[in-house]
Amino acid sequence: MKNALRSLVLLVSFLLVVEKGWGQQTAIYTVTSTTAATQTGTKPTAAGHSYSQTFGTAKQITSGNSATLTLTGYAGYRITSIVLEMRSNTSAGRGTLNVVAGSTNILSIGNNTFANAAWNGAYSTSYVNITRTPSAYDITTGENVVITIAATTNSLYIQKYTITYVPVGSTVTFNANGGTGTMANQTANSATNLTLNAFSRTGYTFAGWNTAANGSGTSYANGASFPFTANTTLYAQWTLNSTPTLSANTLTAFGSQCINNTYGPNSFTITGTALTTATVTVASLSGYTFSTTSSGTYTNSLSLSQSGGAYSQQIFVRFSPTAAIAYNGDIVVGGGGASNINVAASGTGINGTVGVTTTAASAIATTSASSGGSGVSTNCGAITAKGVVWGTSANPTIASNLGITSNGTGTGNFTSSITGLNANTTYNYRAYATNSNGITSYGINLTFTTLKNEPTNFPTSFACGTTTAAAIPLTWTDATGASTPDGYLIKWSSTSYAAISAPVDGTAEANGATTQNVAQGVQTYTASGLSASTTYFFKIWSYTNSGSNINYKLVSEPQTTCATTAGPCFSMNGPSFTPSGFTSSGDADAGGSPTTTIRLASASTNGSITTTATGVTAGNVTLTFRAKGWSSTETSVTVNLGGSIQNITNLPTSFGEITLNFTSVSANPTLTFSTIANK
Repeated sequence: MKNALRSLVLLVSFLLVVEKGWGQQTAIYTVTSTTAATQTGTKPTAAGHSYSQTFGTAKQITSGNSATLTLTGYAGYRITSIVLEMRSNTSAGRGTLNVVAGSTNILSIGNNTFANAAWNGAYSTSYVNITRTPSAYDITTGENVVITIAATTNSLYIQKYTITYVPVGSTVTFNANGGTGTMANQTANSATNLTLNAFSRTGYTFAGWNTAANGSGTSYANGASFPFTANTTLYAQWTLNSTPTLSANTLTAFGSQCINNTYGPNSFTITGTALTTATVTVASLSGYTFSTTSSGTYTNSLSLSQSGGAYSQQIFVRFSPTAAIAYNGDIVVGGGGASNINVAASGTGINGTVGVTTTAASAIATTSASSGGSGVSTNCGAITAKGVVWGTSANPTIASNLGITSNGTGTGNFTSSITGLNANTTYNYRAYATNSNGITSYGINLTFTTLKNEPTNFPTSFACGTTTAAAIPLTWTDATGASTPDGYLIKWSSTSYAAISAPVDGTAEANGATTQNVAQGVQTYTASGLSASTTYFFKIWSYTNSGSNINYKLVSEPQTTCATTAGPCFSMNGPSFTPSGFTSSGDADAGGSPTTTIRLASASTNGSITTTATGVTAGNVTLTFRAKGWSSTETSVTVNLGGSIQNITNLPTSFGEITLNFTSVSANPTLTFSTIANK
């Protein structure tokens, strides 16, 4: 290749050719412009076409462009050859070909150079014919044939498409016409020898084919030549044999059935031709019995008298499995001078399946619980045993367990008492049921944990820490022993140990003003919100479990006592308050220190004084002050300490000391005294 041609040109002429012989035709499509191709030769009557290319020079397909010929109206035909008239002026020319009928790709060339064997096999600057045979495909109504040539490197040139096509062949359908067996349809588009007969008919000999079932049409010998000019059904023709024959239709299988029961009847029919008068017999087969009537007497075998010639007898069959095995075999039928025939019988004995659902455990105690089962069922036999098995490993069985209950027979729901358990132990349990065939099934494996025993010991070293005016910290060492506590209950009183009531087993006490539950492992608790300068008495009890199952260790519980410290003292003299509204100097307080006072309100104006009680810690606060009413009708004052309000309506008419107690006051609260006018 001396020169690198920048384009590869494919000139394609489509010629559709039918094989030489019956129905072959050829259609040629020659490219005349970028949007048209002329058709010559012979096309299908309803055929049409269109041509387009994406590059602007007729016949040329540059890299990244394509040319497409679309054929319509080829339904009922098969394209047998496609010839593309093409050329390439450079060895680098490369492209692809795809021919699609409907949605089926019947021919393709991958991305290859024109010199590759996939295309021409050699570089050529002259137009050459590239002949390809597409996959056999019968084009159906509505399907178009689309031929696409695409250039991927340089350019391709296409000039003419030549298409060879044939009509789809005719089909012969073979009908057994009373016989048995199968034969595939035969299709051809020219005279072809018929497929050899594969049908059979007991008592008859095959005599050829005919276009009519009764033999009144055109006859054809076995394997004879047939024209295949139209779809045709050929019927087998039969000649009656003079040899005695027996035949039978199929006995329906019994499938899987429970043992120790009888099923059916199913049936088959014996047909005889040209029989002698000898007795027709039905031999025995394990698991099956026979009768000539549906509700008659069934026996292991039959001997049937008959008069010879044609014969027909329906045989009823019952299946009675006694073991969980397959009962498959042949029922031998003979007699009447004919050869024995076999009638296949099949059935399987099964022990059945059992169902049961495990009931979730309830009433769980330290050594016992309750469970049971529901939904007990079996599809074979009866339920002969049911109950619950348990153990410390998953999926206990009736053969391997730590305990088992027996709760009777039948399919009713049942309740089982699980006993002899150890405290604080996790058990696996599940319901079981067994049927009369020895099949045992289990419900799902569930677990429960028994309750703990009463704690073995109390905690030790129960003592107070450094107290404050409102809080007392408590510490202890957790109890140990065979049964360790789940938690501790602390109760206290500011009166005495005797005032603290002991808890009761089975009744859990909620946290409150003088009660607190603390989990095992914490070993500390601070009682807060206490009164200053007060002695408190504390007791602590160990307990296991919770809720209605709570179990306290009672009697001789640890106890301790300690006192809160005195609260911080805050004092403020009258002149240090901030006044609001009407205020003025009041009468001197001869018993106070200092004696200076402030008057709040007048006959017509409200008055108040406010300050911040810096240094007061959060908790309960005692407030002491001296005051008097201005007159016998003006004896009211409102005291607001950090948002907690108390109203006094009966102040004495001479100075006296007044004490108020406030609870849950925040640190450094605001203190306000206020009076409304004329009060």
